[in-house]
Amino acid sequence: MDSYSELRQKGEHSSFSRHNHITVTNQDGQVRGELLITEESLNMLGVVHGGCLCALADSVAGSIVAAEGRAGVTLSCTLNYLRPAAGEIGKKIFCTGRMQKSGRTIAVCDTYLTNEAGKLVATGTFTFYRQE
Repeated sequence: MDSYSELRQKGEHSSFSRHNHITVTNQDGQVRGELLITEESLNMLGVVHGGCLCALADSVAGSIVAAEGRAGVTLSCTLNYLRPAAGEIGKKIFCTGRMQKSGRTIAVCDTYLTNEAGKLVATGTFTFYRQE
């Protein structure tokens, strides 16, 4: 079993993802993520907490790195919040991404988070360290 398949299998049973209502899929090489908005996802202002958005984006970016055959760990991340992610319970936030650079030990991914209306709510850049 390759490292992505192993990581995906672990991810499908991840307590963190399940607890936070995050689902990541890889279909035909396109990694996508979803966050189901629940009452626990909301901050005190009634919008999706930034940490939930960051966890979704980090999960997608990590899966993009792993899809190349070698998993990595996050070294750094930057998330730019562009508009509030409306906190309507039962709605979803979607995340896609792309590999910006895939080096021997460092990989950099960009992520794009949208609401159900297709409006961009955040963008992120994630840097990963991969063991040789």
